[in-house]
Amino acid sequence: GGVDWNDLVVPLETQISPWLAGVFALYIAFAVLAMMNVVTGVFVEGALMTAREDREEEVINQVRQLFHVTDQDNSGTISWQEFCGTLD
Repeated sequence: GGVDWNDLVVPLETQISPWLAGVFALYIAFAVLAMMNVVTGVFVEGALMTAREDREEEVINQVRQLFHVTDQDNSGTISWQEFCGTLD
């Protein structure tokens, strides 16, 4: 779909200036690269957000495991003795 590139470039080269065809090509290249940059940015942002959420979940799981190991009498609380015993 769309307009053929040749239909746009030939009138620029023949009726106006061959230099304008080069400028047009540079404009199209710039626009395509800018669009690719935006699309890449969206994907990278999504990947970084997912990685951040995974990292936070892993830290929460590690802290839960640490408290579970430290609570030796399974009372749901950590006494000073249990805390000091875990540090040793």
